Amino acid sequence: MQALNRRNFLNFAARKPEPAGFWLHVNRSAMACRFEVTLPIADRAGVVVATDALNLIDELDAQLSFFRESSDISFVKRAAAKRAVAIDHSLFDLLTLCKS
Repeated sequence: MQALNRRNFLNFAARKPEPAGFWLHVNRSAMACRFEVTLPIADRAGVVVATDALNLIDELDAQLSFFRESSDISFVKRAAAKRAVAIDHSLFDLLTLCKS
């Protein structure tokens, strides 16, 4: 066994370990963030589940974004000061959940 001198030790410590496997990344930008699901490459069935989760994030963004004029929350913000407004049941449940 070879003894490590200072230079060899520093070179050894600077090496990055080899990855244990390959990864599959499914991502999307929403709400001014990047959402990413990382899966083992062998778990291709997980891509469907990851895509469904990212689609749900898009739906939430469409409901809750203050920056989209077409969002449900923007509608409430504009109209509710003038009159009572009806909102989608799912938005009401979501806002109730957020309040808790």
